[in-house]
Amino acid sequence: MKLNLLIIAVTLISIKVYSQNSNFSIDLHYPVPIDNNFVGENFNGIVGLGADYHFLEFDPAKVGISLNGGLLTDNNQSGPGNSTLVILQPRAVAELDLTSNGKIRPYIGIGYSFLFFKADGLDSNQEGVSRISDTESGLNINGGVSFNFTDRFFIKVQYDYIYLSPGEAQDIKFNTRVNIFKAGFGFRF
Repeated sequence: MKLNLLIIAVTLISIKVYSQNSNFSIDLHYPVPIDNNFVGENFNGIVGLGADYHFLEFDPAKVGISLNGGLLTDNNQSGPGNSTLVILQPRAVAELDLTSNGKIRPYIGIGYSFLFFKADGLDSNQEGVSRISDTESGLNINGGVSFNFTDRFFIKVQYDYIYLSPGEAQDIKFNTRVNIFKAGFGFRF
């Protein structure tokens, strides 16, 4: 029993001591579509969740992977039905520790985004329920900065640029470029 308590105490102390230099973190953020495109004009952000894991360290940089997800809903409340957009973004990331106290950390990432669209509403004859789903995907580049206000907790702002494959849509900026601003807070383990 004493050994178990000792192991728990040492583990908790080590988490506390090394948490700012931890390799794993999670964050909760608010995604805001910006720019004049089909996502920015039709959807509002609800919530986003992210997880980062850094597995290589080259002073002053940490390199790793991240997975971000976001939920957005239709901002057109005039008609019946609703639309949702779920965004999933796996990517490689690099974080820089440029300050002596490690409080401010800019980062960049590159990966691939999947946008899952779902719409429910009345069909064109106003008689029955219509369900439509579609998936778009494309290259994702992002950048941001985090500020560690304690050893474990941080706030962050981030910009995501997504270049979607045109598919059947016309290859114009409105159809293929998505810009999302994210702001939130996180926790390092």
